[in-house]
Amino acid sequence: MPSALDFTDAEVAYFGVGSPVGLPMIFALEMGKVKYVVKKMDGETWGAMKASTPTKVLPVVTLTDGFKIVESGAILRAVGAATGALGDGRGHAMSEMLMGLNADMVKKVFPHVKTVFTSEWSDAKTAASKAASDEIVAHMQKYAQFLASADAFTASGTSVGELDTYGKLLNFSRAYPEMVVPALQPFMDRMAAVPEINAVVDGSSAWGPMPLYVTPFP
Repeated sequence: MPSALDFTDAEVAYFGVGSPVGLPMIFALEMGKVKYVVKKMDGETWGAMKASTPTKVLPVVTLTDGFKIVESGAILRAVGAATGALGDGRGHAMSEMLMGLNADMVKKVFPHVKTVFTSEWSDAKTAASKAASDEIVAHMQKYAQFLASADAFTASGTSVGELDTYGKLLNFSRAYPEMVVPALQPFMDRMAAVPEINAVVDGSSAWGPMPLYVTPFP
């Protein structure tokens, strides 16, 4: 494994909306009990900061030495390396397999969902989105074979891949509840009960209220 970065007192710039790609990063920071600086962005603060960021896209994590990390997946894995959430051996391999499955999940689901930033929607869009349900559910049924126990994929239960899976399903299942196939419900229930994760979701973490990015269909 690569040498881990030190995220102590790192500044984490991110919008106050729990997106499928951003939430797992925050879960990892909280699970690892990292002492970091919350920089909750809104339109005005982001407008002032955007030009100084490497890719003009959030999230951006700035370490105390000034090194900036962008791209949610890179940040998630870097935090995982620093906090032990990458795992090793089979746990690491399983976590990475979940990350790959989740990337495919995003491709199948993201084009069809309504978000907090969606300005226009119609019954026709809802119907078209629901037509994609069978393919999406078929993808989610692939996950069950990799469960190491009834409610976890790895021995730790909170690997980077599992945090990523939970963050994405938490969002996408608002539009497609059927994505949480029966075999995955124990996993979702266990993750929801983890105090650090629950604090982020219920708004009692340092981030405060963090509404989910995906919204139910009208």
